Amino acid sequence: MSLENLPHVSPGTPITMQQVAFAPQCSGASASPWFIETHLLFDSLSMQKHLLTAAEKYQLVRLHRKLKAELAQGLRRPGRTLRQLIKKITGYAYSTIWFVLAHWNKHHDPLFMSTFGARGHCRHTAAEHYGSEIRKIILDRNLNQDPTNAAHVVTGLQNLADFTVPLRTMRRVVKRLGFSYAVGQKRNIAADAAGTVKFREGYLLKKVVNRDHHRNPLRPEVFLDESYVNEHHVASRSWLPADRISYAKSGKGCSFCIVGAGVLYRKNGGLHDTWVKDSLNDKFEDWFEKLCCTLQRDYGECNIAMDGASYHRRIIKPAPKKGWKKKRILRWLLEHGIPWGTDTRNALLLRLAAVAKPKTNYAANIIAREYGHRLFYTPPYNPELQPIEMVWGAVKNRIAVAPAKSMADLGVKLGASLNKVTSHRWRGAYRKVQKKENEYIVKVREDQEKRRAIEAEAQAEAKAAAEKVPVEDYIFQC
Repeated sequence: MSLENLPHVSPGTPITMQQVAFAPQCSGASASPWFIETHLLFDSLSMQKHLLTAAEKYQLVRLHRKLKAELAQGLRRPGRTLRQLIKKITGYAYSTIWFVLAHWNKHHDPLFMSTFGARGHCRHTAAEHYGSEIRKIILDRNLNQDPTNAAHVVTGLQNLADFTVPLRTMRRVVKRLGFSYAVGQKRNIAADAAGTVKFREGYLLKKVVNRDHHRNPLRPEVFLDESYVNEHHVASRSWLPADRISYAKSGKGCSFCIVGAGVLYRKNGGLHDTWVKDSLNDKFEDWFEKLCCTLQRDYGECNIAMDGASYHRRIIKPAPKKGWKKKRILRWLLEHGIPWGTDTRNALLLRLAAVAKPKTNYAANIIAREYGHRLFYTPPYNPELQPIEMVWGAVKNRIAVAPAKSMADLGVKLGASLNKVTSHRWRGAYRKVQKKENEYIVKVREDQEKRRAIEAEAQAEAKAAAEKVPVEDYIFQC
């Protein structure tokens, strides 16, 4: 069809595929009728956003052949690729154009009924068919706290599925499965134990109650923790010569123990903070009593959070336990008015003491209650819930960059580094901990919903089973 035989199309008139003709582009400044017709066609199609029909796909093929012929005849200057030019003309996605042309080049089917077959990459090796077994081997070794390399996976797959894979092939397969051979984030397996999870759930539910709608604490929150810095604490990375020899002092040296507490409180609707630090020279309980007195005077009643170290949980008048001598057990029973018979074996005496065991009272908890504070113990093996841990990391990093020459120098550097703890750093650590708390809370709620669903399903099954029981049997059971 020539340009003279093209049907006239008025602006705004819908165009069908049969009305479009392809003819050589005319020379001159004005756009050719062929380009006008093509733009009108594909503008109307792009507004519909539908799957391309066979006719529309074939028009893309014809357009590609036309542009390719013009390029060969010198009527069009080479610049963009033909597919990019088709994308500009039609407005279709580049991937759509590529797929249509690839289908045509492979099958030459005007109806586009042929299929490409199964999509996705071809299996590089037969070992990729054992992806679930390989994942199980790696995850099981991780839960058993065993390091894993490619040789371990090869041996495990051979024992599990009686399939042998070369070592280099296994390394490639494991990488394709999404695993990485790296140091990773160290985490104690006890952090996900049932008892720890339950303790963490109770801690978070109590702590979240103290938030307002801006995530600021209603009662001032105090985070307390101890740490230490070694005399020879130095950064692990440094610029080294070609031989990569780094000279360092032998051993870690003496340790400088410190204790710190960070206070976060609400004032005029905003979040404010205070940082308290000291060296752990005196007994902890004496220092803790001074801290409670200062907090009560400056901030009122507070919520204090600290870890469950042994000196944080010293029991007042502890009950007898294994390891006590018989004289000590008998003295405790006598003080509590518990009689014992002629049989004075330790096992029997401990059983008598367990019956009369009083409620456990911690010395730190009693001190906190005297000043109107509430004491919370953070979950074990969960340092991410203690913002002061991030502060200790920043303090130690400053010292590692400029190591101390002696213990006296370490004390000076430690004090200077502690004084550089800014409000921005402390509040940022607090917000990061809140973000982690929110993640755990979402997980707690999901677990609660799962438990409710399981209980509801069990009740429904029990009710359905009860309804199926005959009346005579039901009366007999009663």
